[in-house]
Amino acid sequence: MPPCVNGRKRKPNGQFIRNKCKNKRRRISSAEHETKAENIAETSDEQTPLPEHAKYCWRDGRRIVELGYLADQLKAGCSECKNPLNIINTMDETTQGLGSILYIQCEECPHLNAIKTGKTHRSPTKKNVGRPIWDINTKAATGSINAGIGATGMNVFLTSLNIPWLSKRAYKFREEEAIEGILHVTKETCTEAISREVEAVVESNPTETTRNKAEINASFDAGWQKRGSGRAYNSLSGHSTLIGSRTGGVLSYAVRSKSCRVCDHAKRTNQTARKHQCSQNWTGSAKSMEPSMGVELTRGLTGELDLHNKGKGQSIKYSVGNIIMDGDTTTISHIHQNVSDQISVWSDIGHAKKALHGHLLRISSSHKALSKTVIDYLVKCFGYVLTQNKGNPEGIRKGCKVIPNHAFGDHSSCGSWCQHKKNAESYRHQSLPHGKDLEGEDLKADLLQVK
Repeated sequence: MPPCVNGRKRKPNGQFIRNKCKNKRRRISSAEHETKAENIAETSDEQTPLPEHAKYCWRDGRRIVELGYLADQLKAGCSECKNPLNIINTMDETTQGLGSILYIQCEECPHLNAIKTGKTHRSPTKKNVGRPIWDINTKAATGSINAGIGATGMNVFLTSLNIPWLSKRAYKFREEEAIEGILHVTKETCTEAISREVEAVVESNPTETTRNKAEINASFDAGWQKRGSGRAYNSLSGHSTLIGSRTGGVLSYAVRSKSCRVCDHAKRTNQTARKHQCSQNWTGSAKSMEPSMGVELTRGLTGELDLHNKGKGQSIKYSVGNIIMDGDTTTISHIHQNVSDQISVWSDIGHAKKALHGHLLRISSSHKALSKTVIDYLVKCFGYVLTQNKGNPEGIRKGCKVIPNHAFGDHSSCGSWCQHKKNAESYRHQSLPHGKDLEGEDLKADLLQVK
């Protein structure tokens, strides 16, 4: 390939050098030579003063630099004469977000070398098109997403450190790039979590292996961007996860969104929305998001796992057998109607205690003795019963009957944990008002009927 065509020089990779870039290098190079000619003395121990345009810009503020990458470029030397470069000979700087290009002049020849302060990459969808993308800019967007801050919060932090900031437009592009990578890694992580959960089911329950089917116990719950007040549920987005009970890994997730900033802006301005990844996937109410996500996740968690590569010598089909969730009857009904009515619903300790607390509050209006202190005491005892009888439904059933009797002074069915059996004369309740037994047959009857 000829080095020059019609008077236009080429880069080492064959691309033509733009006139704007060529003139800039020529201007900086000529200014450097003029300044050196004016300040060089034949015999002087004083340091040569810097040219005016080199007294600011790259010397001001701070930069995020990949030291190893920068050192390798300086060691490789000038692209013309291969003489090692010195960063003190930097003539100019171009900042592109958090990355910088330093224009360093060679000490042996007047050539101006463009040295990057960090690594760059190309977009997978736009290879060899446009400028390279700085790794540090993509990392900054990824870190901002992880920290829960946007472009404004990130730039406030950077300007406080006197580091060049990233424009909102550039940040948005890098944010979209980072989200693509995050979603890809998330899907791979969920796939690996499913594999570990199925293997744990097979190892803990050999009977499942003989049937070539593994029933997964998974915990499901949903959350919203805006908390419901009990009267209004108007959050614009909701999210949910399905977590394996044996490994604690996230098996799947779902998101519902009622709005998209790009589409909303285009609608307000009567314009056509640009091509983008639209986040709007829901038009119903915020309260109906949870049943929809519950059906999606339980239905999607079905498949077949090949265990031949793991030394098991078999393929296992898997699906959700039991789902652990709160007492939302709407979600449970949707799962039974749209997925399978064979899926059992369990309650976790936290939601079970919350449900009992709510029920006791409702009946407290009919019983003055059922104060906040008494309710907290009964809920605490219920939590002890659940914790001590994991995997023992009959033990939980008996324990729930013992709690009211114990609080009302009937210790005939109490276990060894009851201090009344050790010293009946001096025994006093530690958490009940004044240490005395509860009274009232109507209250006792209502507590015994709690399910």
